[in-house]
Amino acid sequence: MPNDPKPRVLGVEMQGCETVITNPENNEDKKFAFNYSYWSFDKSEDHEFANNARIYNDLGKDILDNTINGFNSCLFAYGQTGSGKSYSMTGDGDKGKDPGIIQLVSRGIFNLIQEKSQVKDNGVEYVVQVAMLEIYCEAIRDLLNPKAGALECRLNPKSTVKGFWVPELTRVPVKSVSDVIKFMDLGFKNRSLTATKMNKTSSRAHTLFTIKLVQRKLNPMKNVKKSEKYLETSGEITLVDLAGSECLKNTGATGQAAKEGRAINLSLTSLGLVIDALAKKAKYAQKGKTGAKQAKKVRIPFRGSELTKLLKESLCGNSKTVMIAAVRPSKKFYQNTKKTLQFAKRASTVSTKPKKNENPTAQLIKKLKAEKKKLAEELEKYKSMAEGKGDPEKDALIEKLKQQLNDASTELDERKDEDDDDDDDGMTEEEKAELVQAELQKYLKENGYNDDASQDRKTSAHLLNLTEDPSLSGALFYILADDSATTVGSESSESCQVFIKGLNIMAKHCVINCKQSDKGQQLTLTAIEASKTFVNGVHVAETIPLEHGDRIIFGINHFYKVIIPKVAEAQRKLDEQDGKRDMESLDYIFAKKRIIEQAKTPTKN
Repeated sequence: MPNDPKPRVLGVEMQGCETVITNPENNEDKKFAFNYSYWSFDKSEDHEFANNARIYNDLGKDILDNTINGFNSCLFAYGQTGSGKSYSMTGDGDKGKDPGIIQLVSRGIFNLIQEKSQVKDNGVEYVVQVAMLEIYCEAIRDLLNPKAGALECRLNPKSTVKGFWVPELTRVPVKSVSDVIKFMDLGFKNRSLTATKMNKTSSRAHTLFTIKLVQRKLNPMKNVKKSEKYLETSGEITLVDLAGSECLKNTGATGQAAKEGRAINLSLTSLGLVIDALAKKAKYAQKGKTGAKQAKKVRIPFRGSELTKLLKESLCGNSKTVMIAAVRPSKKFYQNTKKTLQFAKRASTVSTKPKKNENPTAQLIKKLKAEKKKLAEELEKYKSMAEGKGDPEKDALIEKLKQQLNDASTELDERKDEDDDDDDDGMTEEEKAELVQAELQKYLKENGYNDDASQDRKTSAHLLNLTEDPSLSGALFYILADDSATTVGSESSESCQVFIKGLNIMAKHCVINCKQSDKGQQLTLTAIEASKTFVNGVHVAETIPLEHGDRIIFGINHFYKVIIPKVAEAQRKLDEQDGKRDMESLDYIFAKKRIIEQAKTPTKN
């Protein structure tokens, strides 16, 4: 019970490292002890509020230290939908007042790199890569390259515990925190979201964001093969935002949303079975030899879902793993909260055995060279001792050392040859990564993710995308440069500044001209041949003027809104004075209705 005599309005309390929940039916308390218990619901005087920075200081710094020392780490957030898991990972987005663990970890990595780079004669090269995927209805999607389609989860040949990986996943090199945030934002815009009664932006998939740090140092040995040029140490941080467990009755989900909810619950059930089996195995292992035999018989169902396959390395292999259990404080969700805390308690008994990630081939070659050197020294030692003495025993020992030295040399040469075969493509890892980044940048440009132009949209006219999902509207934009023509079409990104593909999209679909005048930016749209272009639901056959707020439909499925910043700002001020509500969320519906209403309207001239 709490120290103060006031009746408890909420169903959860934090008392030191204990989380206390109250059963609304009989007001009985149940306590769960963890390493940390945080209150992040509100900033009331009765509780010590914990923001993401505090959570990072307690949990994230250890993860960062592990990574810089060459160990893998995993942090995953588990809990009911709407409990704040995604907020812990990503924070408050563009506001920046409470950045999430992903941003804070990224900032920590680059701060450490900067500190270590300033050390004299450090000689270490640092490479940071990011990757992002989601598991949606048991299908794996690359969030940094959605066009790749469904990806396969395969056994990782390098895993010591027969773990799994996604070999075709896009891994992008990044050089700053802003790069990480840019790709994180891109990935989250591509996520599968659905509004439910319990959460307006409920994630319909599990999201895995990976940051890999590679530290490379020149091999001090001379005349080495290409693959031996660097000695590498690497560490990966996997940050997992699990989709929230759902009671379909409470969420009100139907149709596709209900199907998604069932898929989420099934994968979380598989994760629960894995945790139970691992906890059982850990319990047996504590009972000595008898328990060890029983532990070997425990079957862990990692193949039950794509989620558990990808988390296998983190849960029982080469990783230091941290779990955040997020709960909703209302008494209404007592049963969900209880199940979440019980799951977290079982998960806390699971142990992993992390190993330092070093280039195995380079380390083996280094070991063989050391062994060869030691044998050569021993051989010379015994040769000098046996000179002119004719000692049969020492002569036999010398022959044995010669044979061992010959065997070591042969194995060393074989390893070098094998290592060279792996580099037949002639490309270093950096060159491969840079190639991937170049392809990704092209994809970003073609699809409206123009990071360099993000500031221009505040002053320049531009097209903003509209979609049925309000959370994705405005994710893409195309700048309409002053005193120039912008071509819309599917021919190529080089000839079409607005490069779009789809049904009824022509190679060169239409042209939008933007000219500066005393009245500001003046826009016109010219249709090309018989293209299907609609402005506010009216088919366009020739040249027409465009105004701020006009809805344009290219073909059938591409919906955009015209934005002229100066006009938009003036309109916003007028709307505030008149007390009008923002109608941005109705843009897509409005555009679609207009095309239906105006279907029989004569062509606009």
